[in-house]
Amino acid sequence: EGSLVCYRRNDIESVPGCAGDGVSKVNYCCNRPSEYLFFTGANLGPDSYGLCEGDCDNDDECIGDLVCFMRTGYTEVPGCDGTGRKSSDYCMYPGGTAAPTVSPTGLPTEMMSRPTLMPSSTSTLLNPTDSPTNAPSTSSHQSSTPTN
Repeated sequence: EGSLVCYRRNDIESVPGCAGDGVSKVNYCCNRPSEYLFFTGANLGPDSYGLCEGDCDNDDECIGDLVCFMRTGYTEVPGCDGTGRKSSDYCMYPGGTAAPTVSPTGLPTEMMSRPTLMPSSTSTLLNPTDSPTNAPSTSSHQSSTPTN
């Protein structure tokens, strides 16, 4: 109903948005995240499978520049989330990364807080000393008794 899709399972594949294993080999309705492995069927023909969709058999079955990632068992598919259907093959971006940006992004992300240019006016130490400490000793042998 609505934007829900039927998530078809062969075994106990993870279902997006659900916790636990559920009942083995039972299908569930869910909202499908765009990069979640999704079994849409087998032998659908050329240009039939989008990103993280399967079961593709070769690159021609993937839309556009996507490639078919052949796997065994529940091997992770680079760039996709979820377990998918056991031993099913899924379309992914070449190299396993998300879609490249068309152009470089603008300025770097702004920092949460900027460093100050001047020291603070109050001490940040929890227990400051009453007087300055002595400079470190330059001798290689240090005495365990205090000197006056």
